[in-house]
Amino acid sequence: MEPQPTGTRVGCLVQLAVALVLVAAIGVPLLLAFFGVEAFKTGRLTDIEQPERFDPIQQFPAISRRVGAGLPLAQIIARSVRADGTVDLTASWRPTVLFQFLAARSGGQLPVGAPGSGGGLRLLTVRADRPGWNATGSSGAKTYYDWSRGLTLLPAIDFPAGVLTPQGPPACSFKVLWEKAIAQGAPAAAVADIHYQRDTYSFTIQGTPHAYRFDRGCTMLR
Repeated sequence: MEPQPTGTRVGCLVQLAVALVLVAAIGVPLLLAFFGVEAFKTGRLTDIEQPERFDPIQQFPAISRRVGAGLPLAQIIARSVRADGTVDLTASWRPTVLFQFLAARSGGQLPVGAPGSGGGLRLLTVRADRPGWNATGSSGAKTYYDWSRGLTLLPAIDFPAGVLTPQGPPACSFKVLWEKAIAQGAPAAAVADIHYQRDTYSFTIQGTPHAYRFDRGCTMLR
């Protein structure tokens, strides 16, 4: 058999490369669906440079600008914050951080009694989580997965007024809150859930008696 011409070989390699790209782009979701898994995307995605050392307070200004300059903050919910103030989004238990903002709702008021009526507000949520495929729920034999590159803008939802109120940007780093908690005996190797709402920080280490509250000036409340 005569040797195959070099040009033909190159053409075959190009075709193989194209086929591999198509398999990666199309074949993976089809395989997931075949095995009882459904994939979908939710909103606008962007990368997190160091997901293993995500600092919610340090990243807040950039996230706020991305959502829309001037939108008031509603709350920040950070899970598994370490003593240095960062969250390891790559951890096996999949910690997350939610940044939620309030915006005026377009399209007029809903009738009284309808879900979300009485406020004219929309809740915008930015979720920071583990990059890659993340399970978001299940139904019967199917598991639903969401592909995340680390930072996701979720679809806005209508929200009743009064439940969440506008507040200023966070003024305390989570590291400072941790330092004050350690001074009270909190174990430095633990992780804490920190919730910033109504200009107050709630600091909780699950499964322990270490639960504290701090005001906007980082002072521990009694």
